[in-house]
Amino acid sequence: MSLFLLGDSNAHTLVKVAAEQGWPVYGGHIAPGRFLNAAGFFTVDDGDVRFHRPESEVKYRAALAGAGAARLADIAMPVLCLFGMNLHYQARAEVWDGFAIAPDEPGRFLSAATVQATLRAQIAGAIAFHGHLAALGLRVFSALPPRRCAAPPISTRRDVLLRAEDVAAEEIAAAGTRFIDHRPWSLDPDGELKPEFASQADSVHGSDAFCHRLLEDVFAAVRAG
Repeated sequence: MSLFLLGDSNAHTLVKVAAEQGWPVYGGHIAPGRFLNAAGFFTVDDGDVRFHRPESEVKYRAALAGAGAARLADIAMPVLCLFGMNLHYQARAEVWDGFAIAPDEPGRFLSAATVQATLRAQIAGAIAFHGHLAALGLRVFSALPPRRCAAPPISTRRDVLLRAEDVAAEEIAAAGTRFIDHRPWSLDPDGELKPEFASQADSVHGSDAFCHRLLEDVFAAVRAG
């Protein structure tokens, strides 16, 4: 049972853990997540896609070749696609500071509908990409990143991050992708990421233990049909 990974920076540790375990995971890191969100980062092309960013296109072609496929429609294994899931960047203070998303908070209040529409617009390209995967008849899975708030200079706003989790999960699932929810086991009773699942190398990514458990969940979902 193999898996084709189309990933952002979280893919690095996923690929590492899969290799250590001898799990057949092809593909990997295509681009930093900020290049895999907004509308227009790819073009549909006869059972395939073309990435507009040259570095992404090169990595994508190498991922296909490694899986023995000439185009996306030829992928015969389930796909784990993490596009649209760099939520710490979407919830960065640079965008949201000065705005309140709860009526009792200081700042210009944004309604729930406005927040949802803004977050959805930020990942419109990723939603379209997931929809294209579904249109090709591929069996696709995705998962949220570990719940972490980036340190400066990005500085994630946690309240927005929580809204972004819900929007991403809902929108990606609506596009035809099966959503794997790690939050029941990755979070403590206060809704914080358990320490063992946080990478010590930065303030954003998950640890080897997180990636191991997540891949176990994905493979279990694949086997379950």
